[in-house]
Amino acid sequence: MRNVRPGAVTASIAIAIAIALATRSSSAEPEERRTARLHFEAPDACPDEAALSRDVSARLGYEPFRADGATGVRVVVSRAQQRFHGRIDLFDAADRPTGRRDLPDETDCAEIVRAASFAVALAIDPVRAQVTRPPAVAKPAPAPAPAAPASRVHEVVAPPRAEEPLSIPPSASPPLSVYVGAGVRSSALRVPSAGRGGGVFVGVGQRGWSVTLEGQADAPLGETREGALAVEASLASAIVAGCLHAEPMRFCLLGELGAMQGSGLGADVTKRDTTLLGAAGARVAAHVFLTKSLFLRPHVDALAPITRTTLRIGDRSLWTTPSVGVALGMGFGVTL
Repeated sequence: MRNVRPGAVTASIAIAIAIALATRSSSAEPEERRTARLHFEAPDACPDEAALSRDVSARLGYEPFRADGATGVRVVVSRAQQRFHGRIDLFDAADRPTGRRDLPDETDCAEIVRAASFAVALAIDPVRAQVTRPPAVAKPAPAPAPAAPASRVHEVVAPPRAEEPLSIPPSASPPLSVYVGAGVRSSALRVPSAGRGGGVFVGVGQRGWSVTLEGQADAPLGETREGALAVEASLASAIVAGCLHAEPMRFCLLGELGAMQGSGLGADVTKRDTTLLGAAGARVAAHVFLTKSLFLRPHVDALAPITRTTLRIGDRSLWTTPSVGVALGMGFGVTL
């Protein structure tokens, strides 16, 4: 049993469609070369009108398409999800509809256009379409030599020519981009008093999403004091940000893991301690490109601690991590 390409089914059905269309077009035309007016619509991923026109001309052995052609032919290819659908309409010289047929759906647009070109060739000139270029949907077994009259007709109309593949523009996924940068930040409710710090970041992304890893540190601008007692704290942490893009904006979920070092200052004692910090939150940021690769990244973070820390001196609590902390940052980055 021979193996038949998937497009064979479409092309075979196209033959029947084209014959039905041809019978509805004008049957009074003489046996001279027939002409047609072509209108073609298809998605960008499909072969273009020039490819369809070349394929029809090759099947007929002559160029049938002219602005004043006797028959109007409209080929429309549409896409729904991952499948392509083709429709062929015929019109008379006065642009009155004379026929419409649909081609079976295909996952390959080239197969739809190939089947449409064969159907259009048959609809315009069924005699020459069948003699000069039968559709190459399957490799037939060797046939006996044709009779002399048929051979002479074949040679007069057009010499055999090789299949011209219909080209499809390549579709490529957008490449991954890698970027690095550094910035400064100010925070509130993250450490006693206000905080100021900076950090570095590295990330990878594609159109629509990105993931960034950041290392940062916040140092206190002052201390929290109660009488003769005071506390201050600094924070060093790593943040993972997973973001969705609506250019130039970024909307991110944050996860943070770090360490807070607190210091208690008493009248006659100074004590330091370090506690583990975990937090989760959200970010709104923007990537504003100053050049093709250099960008500015302002952002606002809101982070809620998973475990809260209390700074004490003796039995007196002087500061506890608030339920939500905020940070404003400005960074510069470059896409590699």
